[in-house]
Amino acid sequence: MIRTGACDAGSTWKLKLSPNDPAMIEVEFQVDENIAGHTWRVRLVQDGGLVFKGARVTKAPSGSFTLRRLLPDTLGRDIIRARAVNALTGEVCIARAVLNG
Repeated sequence: MIRTGACDAGSTWKLKLSPNDPAMIEVEFQVDENIAGHTWRVRLVQDGGLVFKGARVTKAPSGSFTLRRLLPDTLGRDIIRARAVNALTGEVCIARAVLNG
């Protein structure tokens, strides 16, 4: 499953959820702002619980960053939320995807 959207100042985001095996979900969260060297504060939440908090820096040539994580596949549906805030500009990206399983 892939969801895409726009951030509040023109950057774009993509949130991809892929069943990895019967017990895991591969999560890929990408933000593209077309400017290399910016630091983003990133949070990743699964079913209401924080699973990642850290920083990522956009890289040349695309001016994007990608966060990848393997998360446990819980019973029923998994709700994954990602939030990124540009430390320099304050731009906010908010993504959400649901994997039914």
